[in-house]
Amino acid sequence: MHGLVHPGDPCPGGRGATGTAAGRSFVYTVRHTGDAHYRAGTGHGDGIWEHGGFAVHFFSRDLVDALAESWTLEEVAPFEEGDLPRRLWRVTQTVGPAPQS
Repeated sequence: MHGLVHPGDPCPGGRGATGTAAGRSFVYTVRHTGDAHYRAGTGHGDGIWEHGGFAVHFFSRDLVDALAESWTLEEVAPFEEGDLPRRLWRVTQTVGPAPQS
């Protein structure tokens, strides 16, 4: 997973969460389970497959949704790169408004 997040923002899924302003975005890219290399090579569990000397964690849509818990999932945009091609998602999620008391 490659991502961009502002300092002080909570981690996806709420792990290591710290205070942050509403509306901050977290954008990351991942290869997903629709990729040609998914389930090719040696399986290491948890969606991780080793092929050609590289281990890749392939994300399911359920995993993306789970990681967006306590966030607003704005977009899951599919795209391809390379000759194979590799199939990826660009995921954009934002921190929702502060809870009302």
